[in-house]
Amino acid sequence: MDWLDASCKIATVVIAVVNIIFAIIIFRKNSKRELTRTLILDHSIQNFYKYFENLDKDLERLKDRNVTQETKKDVEKNIQSHGRKLEQQFIDLFLRVNPEMHEAIKNKIDDMVGNIVNAIFDEGINLYNEPQYNEKIASPVIITKSELLKMLLESN
Repeated sequence: MDWLDASCKIATVVIAVVNIIFAIIIFRKNSKRELTRTLILDHSIQNFYKYFENLDKDLERLKDRNVTQETKKDVEKNIQSHGRKLEQQFIDLFLRVNPEMHEAIKNKIDDMVGNIVNAIFDEGINLYNEPQYNEKIASPVIITKSELLKMLLESN
């Protein structure tokens, strides 16, 4: 009976240790999510929305039938400037908390901007034509914004 009592006590200790380990893992995971939500989303999500507002305002200038190369260059310069601000004020905040999220957001924005800039300077695309503007400019912006919001919400 002595060995049965001893093995029961050992099993109880092992179960207690495993429970403590699981508690620590769950605490760390939840605190990381809470940190992401509190530090980044609650306090800087307005920078995310402001980026897309500014982007929309600049891109609207491309709907003019008589848009000049100078205007296109100015729009591109503004898009790049807005991107740098977004990176500094929003994306870089993920670097220490969630490096994978940081990289994913950065890549999505970079891909969207690259496609938009290509469309702006493609002479075969008439952005004053509403369907072409929607296909090459408006839709990619809306899709990217909604995909990023989905990523942000799913990470919490």
